[in-house]
Amino acid sequence: MIDTALLVAQTAATGFLAAWMFTGVKDNWLHPDLNGAVVGVILRIEKMQLNFPQEYAQIKHRRVESDRVHRAIFWLIVLWETLALIVLVIATVAMGLALVGVVSPDIARSLALMGVLLFTSVWAGFLIFGNHWVYWYCHEWGQNSHFQLLLWGLSTLIFLAIG
Repeated sequence: MIDTALLVAQTAATGFLAAWMFTGVKDNWLHPDLNGAVVGVILRIEKMQLNFPQEYAQIKHRRVESDRVHRAIFWLIVLWETLALIVLVIATVAMGLALVGVVSPDIARSLALMGVLLFTSVWAGFLIFGNHWVYWYCHEWGQNSHFQLLLWGLSTLIFLAIG
């Protein structure tokens, strides 16, 4: 009984990440100008230049001016998020099928671990690259969101690994 309950909870936890990722991926495909513009603001280090000019002077060589590069980076992010979503959906379905005995729970959990790792890597990537472009200076709300999502992914990875 406990094995079934654990698998139900792990299926739900994986599905929750898939649902959250769906909302973000959907918006990025339907409204790319929203997050696409933010990528440009961060890569140009615009807000830091305005609000912290002395500190900006020390790292201004990191500034990326090219709108073409901004778009390329944005679409690379969207493709990575889309891959994470696809694997999370496949994993959630596999976990559901494991509950009814169609798929091995080990295979389903392995798929879920890979999907959650992809999910987590999105936020780790934002934190790593955001650190390079010092987004904590003026985008602390974004950094905090990414950190919280990273923790959600890591805790789900641990939860999947226990069973």
